[in-house]
Amino acid sequence: MSDVLLKLEGVSKQYDTESEGEIPRVLENVDLEVHPGETVGILGPSGSGKTTLLNIIGALDKPTSGQATLRGKDLSGLNEEQLSDLRNREIGFIFQMHHLLPQLSILENVLVPTLVHDGGEDRSKIEKRAKDLLEKVGLGHRLNYRPGQISGGERQRAAVVRALINQPALLLADEPTGALDQENADSLFDLLLQLNREEGITLICVTHALPLAEKLARVFELRNKRLAPSGEKQGV
Repeated sequence: MSDVLLKLEGVSKQYDTESEGEIPRVLENVDLEVHPGETVGILGPSGSGKTTLLNIIGALDKPTSGQATLRGKDLSGLNEEQLSDLRNREIGFIFQMHHLLPQLSILENVLVPTLVHDGGEDRSKIEKRAKDLLEKVGLGHRLNYRPGQISGGERQRAAVVRALINQPALLLADEPTGALDQENADSLFDLLLQLNREEGITLICVTHALPLAEKLARVFELRNKRLAPSGEKQGV
């Protein structure tokens, strides 16, 4: 794993506020390197900046200072159109809520990210990949169902397939099991690890659940605006 897929160097984030006084800093001098095929967990208390960090990694937000690069590209140097294309092709997102479109079938929902591509692609091959992935996650018999007709665990599995349909290099999961019961949470997490092995996809997962995070190869903790390996003491 000599190549670096994702690199954060001195990443800090502040949000402007209308109140007087010092502008609050959410992240401070965060460094991180992630290699292709790795699984990484990020722990931290509520409000510690985990989602902000994931948004910077996923090119949904920009750092106030420091640099975030994906495949050697400085994300801060890309315009909105370039960022949108990068997110669609290189990054898959899974959130706590599935965000499936209720009027579409499960298969149609999975195919939504492929609709922005600029033609020239074999739609039958894309649809076959969608069906194969849905079969792999146990939803092969739910292709024509709508989200309201399947369980919460099944909806989240469909959201995972949607995130993978464009074969991204990086899968970002923000509390993906937060809305599930323990059994479905364990099942979904095991599925993510299986897909990591079989699809070779790099996984970064934000979670508050230590037992789940410990299934990942490397675990970091975000406290006092800084990121450090879990269990390592951090300076204030």
